[in-house]
Amino acid sequence: MVGIYDVSGSDMSIKIMLRRLISLSPAAAVASCASLAGDTVQSITIAVSPETAICRLTRSTIDAERPVEILGDVRGTTNLIVARNSRDILVVCTAPGFVRHQRVLKAEAARGGKGVLASMEQFLDETTGAAYSYPPSLDIKLDPA
Repeated sequence: MVGIYDVSGSDMSIKIMLRRLISLSPAAAVASCASLAGDTVQSITIAVSPETAICRLTRSTIDAERPVEILGDVRGTTNLIVARNSRDILVVCTAPGFVRHQRVLKAEAARGGKGVLASMEQFLDETTGAAYSYPPSLDIKLDPA
């Protein structure tokens, strides 16, 4: 930010330094916040058998027009990237000749540290979803009908 500097007095360099410091403070604050926030996405490895099975992953939303978010359909062994969120993921698997299987992946909240910096980090992580995580893997085996 370019400011208007008072060059009439002998304290010109102090005023210039203060104005530069003030103009840089918001940028420094934003940069430090970005480094505090955790990952907002996570990988989940899902292994499903038999190979003919397909599993749909969904979770609820707060959107009345779209109350369910479809995260993806998987077969076999798949690595799925999902946005972290406070809501649990429902996994429903089906295959011809097999019993339908349903499982819930719980969103677990991470426990933060203490102090002002930890409180800021926790607030950012709660806001972005980074405060939550899901189990990193899931193995599902459907039973024959």
